[in-house]
Amino acid sequence: MRYNWKRMLATAMALLLIALPVLGAAEADFDAGTLFNTLYEENYAGGRLIETTIRAKVDQITGASAEDVALAQKVLDLFELRVSALDDIDQQYTTVTLMLGGGVMVQALIKTDATGAYLVSEQLPGVTLRLPGNMAPSAQSSADMEALQNAYIDYFAIVAAWVSQKQVDREDLYVYEPVEIDESEVRDASALEMRCRVRPDDLKELLRMLADQFYNDNATQEAVTNLLASRGVTRADVRRIADQLPLWVSHELISTGDATDFVISYDDDMNIVGFDGKMPALYEKYPFKKGDLTYSRKTMEEGSAHRAKGTMEMQDGGKLAGELQAFIGDLFEDARKDEFTLSLAYTGAKGAGDVAVDIVTQNQYLAAADLDTYDGLGKFDVVESGGAAGDKLHGEYTIHSETKPVGELDFVCETTVQIDITDQLSMTVECVTASKEATPVTFPANEKQFDLEHLTESQRTELLGLLQEAAMPLMLKLMGKLPPELTQKIMAN
Repeated sequence: MRYNWKRMLATAMALLLIALPVLGAAEADFDAGTLFNTLYEENYAGGRLIETTIRAKVDQITGASAEDVALAQKVLDLFELRVSALDDIDQQYTTVTLMLGGGVMVQALIKTDATGAYLVSEQLPGVTLRLPGNMAPSAQSSADMEALQNAYIDYFAIVAAWVSQKQVDREDLYVYEPVEIDESEVRDASALEMRCRVRPDDLKELLRMLADQFYNDNATQEAVTNLLASRGVTRADVRRIADQLPLWVSHELISTGDATDFVISYDDDMNIVGFDGKMPALYEKYPFKKGDLTYSRKTMEEGSAHRAKGTMEMQDGGKLAGELQAFIGDLFEDARKDEFTLSLAYTGAKGAGDVAVDIVTQNQYLAAADLDTYDGLGKFDVVESGGAAGDKLHGEYTIHSETKPVGELDFVCETTVQIDITDQLSMTVECVTASKEATPVTFPANEKQFDLEHLTESQRTELLGLLQEAAMPLMLKLMGKLPPELTQKIMAN
């Protein structure tokens, strides 16, 4: 495990952990943990400007002296990132500004409308860049999505007809059986089970019917082409896949004779409380030999606990095992708690290394009349071993966030994140998001435009020259703001 790899993984893990509470906070009711989302959406939809400011502080760098850490902090103090968002009816504007020593170093304004997304910057005067990708909804993309929704009905009808016919033929594709299974430590009581068996030949028949449908479905092929065109997918690519799918299903899916069996458990209210499945390799050339998966739900006084656990034995002798545990807390006295634990372990074949990943996050939301508080903590461990050598990466984070209304319309959210990567670094990120009255935005109508998705060779050369021309003043501005002791080190090296 190399140092750079560890640093990148640590950063990715930290960002994932920080994002989890944000992803889990979006709810419809005004409960603990929802004030930020509610006020953000109301202000953005109401045409208020939403601005986020981010600053960073380095607390410790492993292997660096106190003087070097202080120097790194001097550099970080020079920078501040500002991102603002504005919804102006038919156009949405995003401004990204990198501040340097209290002044603007570089700034970009992005406009998104029905025709696409466009970027201008003072550092590229007279130039407009059309950004790649389908970043804005269009009449064509809406028509394509509608075509896929209509196709879904056709494909679902094929699956439904297959289920009906196979149940008549086999009588054991699915079988409902009343049961009386008491609750356990991890699962609620079961009142009904649905036992299912899927045979490889039957599944192959279904896949061939779906492949044939796609082969003859020009409308769906056209819609898929349009939606993936920004990624370089052409009509010929989609047609080639449509031609090959039926042949691949017929000739490559060679049955092993094994069947997949699974049981779905329900409570008295027909809520799923459990799943137990065995998954052998249905066809030859499968990447795994066999696998199993279980899921359990346990209702508790303060919330519900969910647990999913599975293993997969690979053809080369390796084994993958994983377990996800989640506790979803209910709202009690304006407070709510969540907790997530993910464990993954890969045991390599003989002579190969093993890898284990463990991630834990805990979130607590508190609500008051005019203040919403979030506190979270998490940690992750990545362990890699191979032969006599091994390596371990450990990281932790804490996050504290407070959201409150300001006046009758606006709000402010102040967040502090502390990240600690063992034997790497320790740093603090401060983020402030606030709304305020917006000022009119003027997007220049530049004559020189570059479509980044369809650049000609001459345009690519011209744009590269403009970027290089813009980079020199930025480098001079940066060098003029850097601490003298850092400049001396740079010149010495």
